[in-house]
Amino acid sequence: MPLPLRNKAFFAIVAASLLAACVRSAPELPTAQTAPAQVDAGESERLAKCATLRERLAKNQTKARDLNAVVEGNRTKNQTLGYLSATVLFPLALGTEGNQQEKDALDALQKERDTVYAEMKTYRCPQSLKSAEY
Repeated sequence: MPLPLRNKAFFAIVAASLLAACVRSAPELPTAQTAPAQVDAGESERLAKCATLRERLAKNQTKARDLNAVVEGNRTKNQTLGYLSATVLFPLALGTEGNQQEKDALDALQKERDTVYAEMKTYRCPQSLKSAEY
């Protein structure tokens, strides 16, 4: 038996709301930097700073990878509950996990990565240190 138009609209709104709840907005972009001043440090000091920045970036990427694993670990459960709540029983949507703490931490890590990249540019670090994988 086909659903009346009102019920279809209601279910469409519910489904759209569930999808919107799963989305994470992008963190704010860092302030624009016009030609950052390059540090006039000795070569050994510059390379030491680059190594430190590389370590910070590696730790940041490890944390981001771990947080993404937590969010992805809940994805199947959240999708299943979302589909079932949109089609069968709405209260099932209450069982989904938003992982807001993890998402906020990922935003903070992205800001830190942007800062590290800017510092690497300031110290003229070799491009090979800028690994964007996480």
